Amino acid sequence: QPIEIMEHQFSKDELHGFLKGNVVKYILRCNKKNSLQKDVDKALQYLIWLALSLRGHKIRPTEYTMNKLLMAYGIDDDVC
Repeated sequence: QPIEIMEHQFSKDELHGFLKGNVVKYILRCNKKNSLQKDVDKALQYLIWLALSLRGHKIRPTEYTMNKLLMAYGIDDDVC
């Protein structure tokens, strides 16, 4: 996954800047390019990756998916 390559090639500051930039990008364009839900979900995904990286965890994009995170809260994405 590209994010995993960036994690290995970028400095921590560069990676965190990239992740923060994507959070801002998806929040600012909410409901303009994609649906509100899709843009909020993408912003949240990048925010979670940032939180994990700040805590010293590896970003595992196939492990930390939006569906898995919602399921952890008992939310079935099919009914959203």
